[in-house]
Amino acid sequence: KSFTNIKKDLSIKNKNVLFNKSSNICLSNNSNLHIYNSKIKILGTKQNPVSIRGCSKKSKGSIIIEKSIVDIGYLKISNLKAPKFELRKLFGGINIIDSKVNAEQITFSNSESEDAFNLIDSSLTMNNLKFANILSDALDMDFSNFKINSIECDSVGNDCVDVSFSKGNINYIIGNKIYDKTLSAGEESSLNIKKIIVDDSEIGIVVKDNSNIKIDFYKYSNLKVPLASYVKKNEFGPPILNIKNIEGENFSKEFISNDSTVSINDTIIIGSNNSKIISNKFYGKIYGVKTNRL
Repeated sequence: KSFTNIKKDLSIKNKNVLFNKSSNICLSNNSNLHIYNSKIKILGTKQNPVSIRGCSKKSKGSIIIEKSIVDIGYLKISNLKAPKFELRKLFGGINIIDSKVNAEQITFSNSESEDAFNLIDSSLTMNNLKFANILSDALDMDFSNFKINSIECDSVGNDCVDVSFSKGNINYIIGNKIYDKTLSAGEESSLNIKKIIVDDSEIGIVVKDNSNIKIDFYKYSNLKVPLASYVKKNEFGPPILNIKNIEGENFSKEFISNDSTVSINDTIIIGSNNSKIISNKFYGKIYGVKTNRL
């Protein structure tokens, strides 16, 4: 509770962990807060959220939560970076692994890790996720199941939402100033999304590698690439993308592979290029930004 400065690695195992509202946790000296096999309650409210942050621009830390049950009210995360281990690699400022999470709202800002929020082999039920001033990816989910009401991204250096081997439902994704992909779905992911709105960004929607994505409404403006569909990794098959309603400038078929199954406004779209040609244009080669392995 109140203010806590964690100056060296702190490991908590097999405990009930309670963060009182208005708790202010400061991580410094590259410290890791590692909570394992525990029940965690973060009791922040809208008026009195819990804050976990790196202490300064040069003094940061990381969070790892494993095999735990997590209940979150209102939580603010800022100025964190990825942890460093000799025999283990994690990319998030906050990494949640093999856990069950139920949350009202998490706000991320000033992230300096490859992923602001890294979810692995977990389940997530969330009302609101907000990201602002993120150096690389905002939300990265692998081998996970999720149900999210809204995701808002503003000024993100790479992807707003990046999913692989995952299944879930999202009501709203709102992206502004996304320097790579607003939604990147790959490796057999399955998503149902009600609405995506993207403005002033590089790339809107990218669907790859045997993923199946259904979107009710997609609105975009001022994008270089509104949507793309192709096979990136040869071990996977072509993707499926179904957009019921779309609103925006005319998009080019050159980013839809000729083996993808794409339906927009109840019309089948036949792509004009093969997957290799399309893939070679992304990841900072012509469009988007190459991921910075921090």
